[in-house]
Amino acid sequence: GMKYRILNEMDCQFIIENKTLVSYAGNRSNVTVPDCVEIIGKKAFKDNLDIRSVNLNKVVEIGENAFSGCKNLKHVILPNSLKLIEQCAFSDISNSKLVLFDGTLEQYNKILKGEPFTKVICDDGVYSQSNIDIF
Repeated sequence: GMKYRILNEMDCQFIIENKTLVSYAGNRSNVTVPDCVEIIGKKAFKDNLDIRSVNLNKVVEIGENAFSGCKNLKHVILPNSLKLIEQCAFSDISNSKLVLFDGTLEQYNKILKGEPFTKVICDDGVYSQSNIDIF
C-alpha cells in the first residue's frame, strides 16, 4: 500500500526494510527521508560525498556511522520525533555544518546522544555542548 507508493515516487533510491532505511542508492545532494522511515540503519549513508543536506522527517533513531564520512553534508534537519542518536552517527561530516532541530531545547536535551553535535539551533534557542549543565 502506502509504503510502495512512496518508494516508487523516490525511484527506489531508498532501500527500506521494516521502517529501517538500510541504505541509500541515490546521488541527490538534498535528501528528504521518506515518511515511512523510523530508523536510519548503521552506515546507511556512510562515505556518501553527494549528500549536502538531509531532512530526517519522522525518524526516531539514527544508527552508528549512519552519516559518517559524508564530508559535504552541511545541513541537517533533526525532527522532534527523534529519540536516539548512536555513536559516530555524524562523525567526519562537514566542519561548517548547520544543524536544526524541529523542536524546543528541552526536547532536544531529552534525546539520547552517543556523540552530540557541538551546536544545534532549536525553535526556542541554541543548544551548545558547553552549556549543557544550565538545563
